Amino acid sequence: VLFSFQDRLFDVVRSRHPEATVFFNSGHAGPKHRKMLGAFTHLELESLPSGGWGYMHFPLAQRYARGLGRDTMGMTGKFHTSWGDFSSFKNPAALEFECLNMLSLGAKCSIGDQLHPSGRICPETYDLIGGVYAKVEAAEPWCRGAEPVADVALMTPEEFAGTGGHGGLPPAAIGACRMLQEARCQFDIIDSQSDLSGYKVLVLPDEIPVDAALVAKVSAFVAGGGAVLASYRSGLSPEGDGFSLEELGVSLKGPAEFSPDFVVPGELGE
Repeated sequence: VLFSFQDRLFDVVRSRHPEATVFFNSGHAGPKHRKMLGAFTHLELESLPSGGWGYMHFPLAQRYARGLGRDTMGMTGKFHTSWGDFSSFKNPAALEFECLNMLSLGAKCSIGDQLHPSGRICPETYDLIGGVYAKVEAAEPWCRGAEPVADVALMTPEEFAGTGGHGGLPPAAIGACRMLQEARCQFDIIDSQSDLSGYKVLVLPDEIPVDAALVAKVSAFVAGGGAVLASYRSGLSPEGDGFSLEELGVSLKGPAEFSPDFVVPGELGE
């Protein structure tokens, strides 16, 4: 029903305005959007870090969304907390970081505001926004037409397990993304439908089951010189009864008896 509604409304809009942009509002862009791209001209990634999304949400969403063949735009807000908190102003350094982070990841940027119930424009709000957008404007020549170049592909558990955990995102995806960013790796977030050519390393974080189709894809990637890094249960069959990927060179012994495990050092020679 949802897909039918989107397709019909998209056709109505474009029949009357062929150049109109169309986006169906969603607080998060992820693998579910791949099936509905025909009704979108672009993707808007709503992400107020201090309003519940957190600072790991936008990197995760954008590193995936930019690979779907649609223009992308990040959306933060002038509010320190969440939409409509008229008593708050985003810290200027935070707002600057958020907008420049959008540009660095290949997205356009926008700063949301809401008209105060009094109906009066708040000049302090637009002094804040204008100061940040001056830096965005200065960076624009390096951003127009820029395309990301990545060596590493991080497969999202969201495709298999949905969202959940911190900020509505899979904890394994958050941890892997944070480590790769802190290691200054250039990486994309992908799903099982993505093209692996062009990457040197494929990361399967914690909860990536591997069916026959994905086995063939990953095996071809390895045969072509690619490397695979899999953690925890990644690489197991969908049934969880053994590892599907022979390239890993491991066999399933079962869950660890204790978690976490500890090592106690003894005397030399013991």
